[in-house]
Amino acid sequence: MRIRTALVIAPVAILSAACSASAPPPQAPATPAVTSAYQRDITAMTAHCTQNPAQLSAMVAKVHQLEVSNGIHDETMTQLAGHLLTAVSAYKSRVSCADPFGAYLTLREGG
Repeated sequence: MRIRTALVIAPVAILSAACSASAPPPQAPATPAVTSAYQRDITAMTAHCTQNPAQLSAMVAKVHQLEVSNGIHDETMTQLAGHLLTAVSAYKSRVSCADPFGAYLTLREGG
């Protein structure tokens, strides 16, 4: 049980740091159709998350980076943004999306 808790806490801490970082958001995928889908999903998340679009974009990029570093290569940034939007769409009020993003990452890593 302690290991599972540590697996959830670590991604949340990393995502919280990504959220507060002042670095510019990562480059969205190159094609216009994909870019608009990515941006649409990021914008839609703002109805459910307390973070702004730049912070959400940084958080999505961090989740993707952590997935890749853990051997998960089957999800593009656009797909990831869509999956994370689905994960947070059930929230009726705005919440910090660090926890749900961290939980999604933990599930993807097999935790």
